[in-house]
Amino acid sequence: FLYILLSIITIMNSTSSIRSLDVSNFTLDIEQDFSSPSHGNIIWDSTLVLIKYLGENKRFSSGYFKNKSIIELGAGTGVIGICLAKIGVGSLIISDLDKVCPLIQRNVKLNLNSSQQSSVSIFPYLWHSGSFPSSSFKEPLDILVICDCVYENKLMWKQLASSMIQLSSFDTDIILAQEFRGGKDMEFWDWIKPYFDYSRVPNDDLDDIWQSDDIGIFHFKKRKDHPSLDSLCKEIDDSS
Repeated sequence: FLYILLSIITIMNSTSSIRSLDVSNFTLDIEQDFSSPSHGNIIWDSTLVLIKYLGENKRFSSGYFKNKSIIELGAGTGVIGICLAKIGVGSLIISDLDKVCPLIQRNVKLNLNSSQQSSVSIFPYLWHSGSFPSSSFKEPLDILVICDCVYENKLMWKQLASSMIQLSSFDTDIILAQEFRGGKDMEFWDWIKPYFDYSRVPNDDLDDIWQSDDIGIFHFKKRKDHPSLDSLCKEIDDSS
């Protein structure tokens, strides 16, 4: 497993742990919740690969995120958004289900000073539920971040795609990291092509240690000729 190769300290009790991650020139202490039925309340390997990519990759110059408007979907512990806030962002929304947001809030308070917190908003958000309040982030959206949110349930793919379409402009850089688990989730990559063009970041551009052939990082751009959102919404509503 990838995490064996990483410099990680875990302090555990029966239901939770604090996992310390060294990123760039700072350390994050992230609470995980093992008592929750939500799989997003722990840190997965794909998260670690993405953090290293965002935090230390030469693709992103110093200050690259400083004036960017960013939303993260399905944030889980909030660690990716917290990493970006530590680096410095223009505005950032960290979102997940309502029941997950208290964990995100605790991790934000644990890791970010008041100045860094001022650029961060935490919102409960269901995929396929429209946009966020326009007052909550700077439009147009520059970056949409998604990590390990492609599941075997096809309805959830469609709900995620609906949000990706609604939240992004044609210039939005959608950064999606995913562990390939070899199930029905593998069908997602062909299914999404009419809606988005995407390319995988070569392993040579990832950290020498924080990478795996089973984990991909992709940059998506919305296609100008994508099928209508109305047709996708009807498909989702008919399947719900």
